[in-house]
Amino acid sequence: MKVKAGEILKSPSLKSDGRHTYTDFYEGIGVSAGLFISFYLGSIFYYISISLAFLALILTAYSIGKDSVLSLLDLPKDRSLRERIANIASSVKGVRTVREVRMRWAGPVIFVELVVEMDPLITVDDAHPITEEIERNVKASIDGIYSVSVHVEPVKRKRFRLIIPSEGKEIDSRMDERLAKSDYFAIVDIGESISYKFIENPFREKEDLAGLDFKDFLLDNGITDIICYNVGEITYGLMVSHGIYCWHSDIDTIGNVVNKFLKGNLNKLVHPTRRSKVK
Repeated sequence: MKVKAGEILKSPSLKSDGRHTYTDFYEGIGVSAGLFISFYLGSIFYYISISLAFLALILTAYSIGKDSVLSLLDLPKDRSLRERIANIASSVKGVRTVREVRMRWAGPVIFVELVVEMDPLITVDDAHPITEEIERNVKASIDGIYSVSVHVEPVKRKRFRLIIPSEGKEIDSRMDERLAKSDYFAIVDIGESISYKFIENPFREKEDLAGLDFKDFLLDNGITDIICYNVGEITYGLMVSHGIYCWHSDIDTIGNVVNKFLKGNLNKLVHPTRRSKVK
């Protein structure tokens, strides 16, 4: 009865006490039967009954100890539960990946800790409702979840496609301090290897709405990052709102600028470097 009640109430202590009661009961029967049989058939049966009782004790201790050790080490008693929680969290819009799921049992309730990766550009205001939705969905889908703690980390990128304003069409060309009005663009693909491509700036002569066309150009070409010396308010706002990173570099050759980026020596822009001119 205690074991069944413990399973219903999800109480490890009640289940352990029930198993202990079973052990005492079966040990008593085994020893009594061994004494009775050995009296008539010989002492060998007494030792057999004692051995069986000892084996039952070992099995019960293993069953009780296993749950206790799993709880102390924060290991899941049900591995499928971890997968369910990860699937629920990853289905929430805005979550890139679920990197870690930890669970801790405290009697009948479960405390859950999640580490999820989101876009590095996401703000705290935008990330907070996503974490709340994760918590609501996990609690609604799985019984016994008492709390869900969500830790947010930026997703780690492995590939980059940079665009750098350039004065020429060579790696040794200097970076142009202008952005949308530069003579050329250097497009740099960084992954397992690095490749360079130089193109003429199609917006160099355009006076109006160059920032909007420049934004569309970047998105169409899969640009992930811009490295520049100056960027205006309008262009900066368009880039950030579309998930494109802006980095500041002093004037140098294109090759040196890329090397600085790879070494982490450039600063990410958190605001435009100059005010846009509005006619």
